Amino acid sequence: MGTNPVAAPSRPAAVLDHVLDLRPHRVLQIGVGSGVAACALAPSCDEFWGVDPSADTIAAVRSWLHRDPDLAGRVELRAHHAFALDDLPFEHFDGILVNGAALPLSTEDEVLRLLRAVMPKLAVRGAVYIESLRNPRLLAYRDAVTRGTTTVGESPIEPAFFAGLRDGMRVLGAVDVRLAKASLQNPLTRDRYYAVLHKEPADPLPLTGVPTLRWNREVVDLAGLTSVLGGPGLARVRVVGVPDKWLLATARDGKRRGETGVDPLDFVNLGERLGYRVLVTWSSMAVDHKLDLLFLHRRLADDHSPVELYRPAGGTAR
Repeated sequence: MGTNPVAAPSRPAAVLDHVLDLRPHRVLQIGVGSGVAACALAPSCDEFWGVDPSADTIAAVRSWLHRDPDLAGRVELRAHHAFALDDLPFEHFDGILVNGAALPLSTEDEVLRLLRAVMPKLAVRGAVYIESLRNPRLLAYRDAVTRGTTTVGESPIEPAFFAGLRDGMRVLGAVDVRLAKASLQNPLTRDRYYAVLHKEPADPLPLTGVPTLRWNREVVDLAGLTSVLGGPGLARVRVVGVPDKWLLATARDGKRRGETGVDPLDFVNLGERLGYRVLVTWSSMAVDHKLDLLFLHRRLADDHSPVELYRPAGGTAR
């Protein structure tokens, strides 16, 4: 199932920035794949462990990392099945990264099976990152951009499934569902997202009481949003119901209403110019082509508390 790395990866996946933001000391990757995460994370960790069912993949990544003697002493790579982790240390890792492309998770039962295997290995206050997930509600969009072909590494899991895990798994202190900026830049990955599951005890950034602006109601264009974000004293602002123009192109309900979409990257770039960190997730409205955005001022940028950004339709902020 793995793939051999042909050279040192030049650019890590966007989700790795989130992993690095939390400054983990001991990282485990499930599904080493091309070796992108190993090359990006290993230099910043005290320990980097990687498991992959392909012995060839493990050998190729090991040969690359062991070119650096300093990394060689901090890296442990094993040809290993993802669901059989009994021989790995208990509550040892403060970051566990699941490569959804190298280890596709096609059903919710597979996700639960994986979590039962990895959660005992996660340290208190640690986090599990599951990347390369795809929103199955956007199949029409996928068919349009891929012309009906299936790409390697499909993990079509409902975002609401992850939001509901906290209610059934007491070990979880917070669950976050996000879209990466890099995903928004590529038509082939606009339906892709990642989930972050934080182990108890966690202290999520409170979103209750955060000013919330509905797109096309309280704010109708970027100029109006610029005025809001440029105002004094606003540390957090939420903008909800933003229609992604690329997803809208294949959304029949939006076409019937004559709705005009916008490029969510314009919001991200605007926020960054004005000193905000911008987090993007699927909309809490029951409309698949819309997104919700949270603007966090730079004075909170170093606060890496979990953010339970995603709210399923009808859900409320914690």
